Amino acid sequence: LHPFVLPVARTLPLPTVEQHIKTAAHEFFTRTHLWQVDLDPVTYRGGDIELDLPTGSDLVKVLSVASDGDDYAWITEVVADGVLRFVGVTPDIGKTLSISVALTPSVQASTWAMPAEFKRYAKDVAFGVLASMAALDELLARTYDLHSRRFEERIKTLSLVAARGRTR
Repeated sequence: LHPFVLPVARTLPLPTVEQHIKTAAHEFFTRTHLWQVDLDPVTYRGGDIELDLPTGSDLVKVLSVASDGDDYAWITEVVADGVLRFVGVTPDIGKTLSISVALTPSVQASTWAMPAEFKRYAKDVAFGVLASMAALDELLARTYDLHSRRFEERIKTLSLVAARGRTR
């Protein structure tokens, strides 16, 4: 995403740009559900199921939990990051479950990359980055002007005080 973002983001530090990229990609995939993955089949042993999600991803939604043509997704809830629990009815012990999920890139991941298969959405994500940075850039510009004016006023005031011989 850097080629789409960095030429416009000259005034912002690179860590800020990186955070905006992560946030925009996270929002894009959270809202679109475009990143869908069929997880490796799981044999149900009772209790909660810890989902084996790809590194650097967050779970957005469980799309299906199927076994022998039955879909159990409607009786599941996510109780923690990547932990699935059946509510009320449960599949039989020993059943093999096929689980499909929608994911999003994790904003907290230390090593982060948008999945390669979604490079075709890079411009879409970049538009989100640029929109959020434009709002931030305006805020920074206004804040800079405000602090700059205050700084200049303070210099003038202290210069007058010093000229009159009164220092604090």
